[in-house]
Amino acid sequence: MLQINDILTYEIVFHQEQLDCFSQITGDYNPIHTQEYFEKHPEQGGVIVQGMLAASKFGMVFGTEFPGSGTINMERSFTFLRPVFTEKPYSMNLKLTSVDIENHTATLKLAIKDKNNKTCISGRTIVKNDQVLTKENYPGE
Repeated sequence: MLQINDILTYEIVFHQEQLDCFSQITGDYNPIHTQEYFEKHPEQGGVIVQGMLAASKFGMVFGTEFPGSGTINMERSFTFLRPVFTEKPYSMNLKLTSVDIENHTATLKLAIKDKNNKTCISGRTIVKNDQVLTKENYPGE
């Protein structure tokens, strides 16, 4: 069971196919998210991942690992500090900062960092899970 100040870390890489699918779903066809644009502007450093696509990866943890099945995301905010590029490794970090047993919610600090440990995206979320975020699982909180 995750405790206050524990951090979950995942290694992630984004691929052009993911950007293409995200563009189809959202209608975000900004050319900076295409390989063709990058080939014309190599100084950019790579194809830039849509910010909300990168930020949405945190959701894969909430309903599977922490808190677990049945989790509802109540609030989420992000600050986009640096671009995230395709085909480069990043770490996705989630730090549990508080648990509110009465409301069955948890607050987590979120970050996506590059290979030099520089934060590209920082954020915060509040999640709710009536089955996991309970006094039985967090008696001392």
